[in-house]
Amino acid sequence: MESPAHIDRNTQRPTPKDWEVIDYWLTHKHGADFICFDGWIAGYPPTRGTSEEAAKMRSTDYFGQIADGFRARTNLPIWISEFYGGWSGNPQFTAANHASCYLHALRSGVSVALLWDPELEDWNYLFNSTRTAGGGAPSPHYEVVAIFNKNFGPGTQLYKATSSSPDIEVLASAARTLLINKRPTSVTLRLDGQQVLMAPYEVRLMDAARE
Repeated sequence: MESPAHIDRNTQRPTPKDWEVIDYWLTHKHGADFICFDGWIAGYPPTRGTSEEAAKMRSTDYFGQIADGFRARTNLPIWISEFYGGWSGNPQFTAANHASCYLHALRSGVSVALLWDPELEDWNYLFNSTRTAGGGAPSPHYEVVAIFNKNFGPGTQLYKATSSSPDIEVLASAARTLLINKRPTSVTLRLDGQQVLMAPYEVRLMDAARE
């Protein structure tokens, strides 16, 4: 059974009244397999203007914050039924923004995130359009999805990893380290004493450091 979860259309976050309804449902439910919500970090319908990239990057903790609210109330698995991250005409931005959204959702205990409208090729979603020669090639966002599924899937133990900049995010397991550059410019950083140069909006998977 799926729980009801409504997102306020203006704030894009649950209202106190929403939480009251959810708390009532959790108290009086008769069996439940998971709890589920959907949302859009930049409102609906989604937009792809490059002028909005900075605002969308600041909102990538959106799904994680909502998941934290559910986790404080229940131990049920948390699903996201319509996962709308931030789009742009720049496919690398789309990939980096979604990577950051996935990172925050994963850290907050989300078990399943179902992408919505993956066929919107003009938004550089997962694949290039098959209507033209050479179409069907994977986008940078597809590579991000593959990274999370192959390297940070269910049961993967996450290790504490911190960054001195909110624009550089890191996710670590025993075997892999994922770096996300949320800036539209290149950046040089130090990872465990090693200098790393990252391109604008780059998402990079690296082997974990070995002692």
